Amino acid sequence: MNYKARASAYRRLSNRQPLGDANGQACFQCVIVGSGFGGSVMAARLAPYFKPGQLAVLERGKEVQPGDFPATLAKALFEVKTPVNPLGLFDFSVTPDMDSLVGNALGGTSNIYANVMLEPLPELFETPPAPANRPYRWPSAITYDALKPYFKRVRHMLAVEKYIDRDDLDRGVAVRDPAVEGSFFYGAEQGNRSDSDQPLTDYRERTFAERPPLAKASYLRDSLPHLHPLNGHRPANGSSPQADQDHFEKLPLAINLTQVGQGQPNAFGVPQWKCILCGDCVTGCNVGAKNSLTMNYLPLAEKLGASLFSQVEVRAIRLSERADYRYRLLVVTRVHENGKLRKRELEIHTRMLVLSAGVFGTVKLLLEAQQQGDLTFSARLGRGFSGNADEIAISYNGERRLDSVGYGHRESTAWEAGPTISAMVDFRRVPDRQHVIQDGAFPSLLVRLASLVFSLRHLWRGNRRVWHDLLKAGAPARLNGALNHSQIWLAIGYDQADGELWLDGRERLRLRWRGSGTQPALEAIRQTFANLSRVAGASHLENPRERFSWLGRQGATPITVHPLGGCCMGDDIEQGVVDDVGRVFDPGGGVFPGLYVNDGSICNASLGANPSLTIAALAERASDRIIQQDLKRLFE
Repeated sequence: MNYKARASAYRRLSNRQPLGDANGQACFQCVIVGSGFGGSVMAARLAPYFKPGQLAVLERGKEVQPGDFPATLAKALFEVKTPVNPLGLFDFSVTPDMDSLVGNALGGTSNIYANVMLEPLPELFETPPAPANRPYRWPSAITYDALKPYFKRVRHMLAVEKYIDRDDLDRGVAVRDPAVEGSFFYGAEQGNRSDSDQPLTDYRERTFAERPPLAKASYLRDSLPHLHPLNGHRPANGSSPQADQDHFEKLPLAINLTQVGQGQPNAFGVPQWKCILCGDCVTGCNVGAKNSLTMNYLPLAEKLGASLFSQVEVRAIRLSERADYRYRLLVVTRVHENGKLRKRELEIHTRMLVLSAGVFGTVKLLLEAQQQGDLTFSARLGRGFSGNADEIAISYNGERRLDSVGYGHRESTAWEAGPTISAMVDFRRVPDRQHVIQDGAFPSLLVRLASLVFSLRHLWRGNRRVWHDLLKAGAPARLNGALNHSQIWLAIGYDQADGELWLDGRERLRLRWRGSGTQPALEAIRQTFANLSRVAGASHLENPRERFSWLGRQGATPITVHPLGGCCMGDDIEQGVVDDVGRVFDPGGGVFPGLYVNDGSICNASLGANPSLTIAALAERASDRIIQQDLKRLFE
């Protein structure tokens, strides 16, 4: 099938009926704002308890399916969200203290994330990591043991698996790994299906034993013995090669690598294809292999009676003046008519409201409601913002070919880039480090630009590979070009989580976090990045914003793709904005009836892991508690 036409294989999930009546009014028993990892889970779990059509999911972005994602840089630029392009897929924000990138579409950031389903360390919920110098406390009910069954449930829903190759089998890597427990993949023994003798195979019908290792992951593993410690010397007690290898592991990924046959329906009736290892996960999967939320939780919610509305932006929350409803939402819908994007303003009334609009969306709505005087919240609203200690760097033009260059939606016979991320080294329990490093791939739509820019920058001291990329910049990078000897490094750690979100006089959300880019946690990560470049014999390229002067202010400006906090959980209103279920505390006592928050904003600190699994698990747990404890009381 032509990949541009692949979108026709997918049934659209968004409700095609106009939202609201002729008077611009609509009423629902339950409204969920946002369709990311919090909102999608809540929709799927709560939908059976409402009559069909009485639970609505409102997503400000458009619906995108495989075949809809940009395949060129020019098209990607038209997918950047701006005030004149509010439906853009990429919501990129630049501020003096921290930049951010999140998704803007049905399914939220799951459309452009790197698919990693990594658990945080169990001790995270008990004591703060050393780099986090502020006191914080998760609610007493939120422990690793409490979340463990929900991690398993999420992995089942997202069909998590790992990229296992012949080197992994030789090293004794177990397929029956707790990191994929709950998924069908967990039942595979040495690559065989648990219910038959048929082996699990990839898009080229290769078994695990026939799969070659991915070059970028192998390089990360081979670099480990040369990374001790940050000062360039081994620890006094030494370190064995085996101890080095113990830090390396393949990551659990929400990608259809082997489980669903080509063009076959998955467990939710959605057709999927196997991953072709093209490296384009973070710009949207046109192959149909990515297990984004439009492949699982959202179709399940829609099947169970939820109404999904895309291109509907919630602007404000008010108390409803109607006796049968509690909350009133002021929204704007956007519809293309005659080549123009038409806006329509509506009011939506609901008895139950779940805010899952992401950190920036949820916190802004609550701050605006408080500023207008309709509702008041905990004094901690807006505080405790974390960038999850995200960092990025590039080792450019090293001695080793790393096959890290993506090639888009067409299969490659020259090399396999792999998923954007496939492996990591885990230094979270190593003193003075406490971070993870993950391998990354250059998405295909950035290859030409990166080849040209980097080769020009390094031309004066470059070699034949650099000249190759400069002369071939108009074509995809070749095997032996400098870019294909380069590596994107991605890191996550534990920042101090003391950023603050606030509204300015024009009701625009702002972030204040002086010193955000000079924290010890980020400095440790940058040293590891520099060591990786040194080991590779490569030029070290850091995030250019880390040396950029913003209106006279010197200092590093990091970027996050995992914003967290701002509406943190706590055992009471002094410690948090919401309780362990996401119920919003009322300064007058108790909680606001029927008002919940479930997204990354409720996380109390950096997770030291890609946060999608934790956010979804918290929502799974919250939905169970809401069903067991709240629904009957709310709708009596």
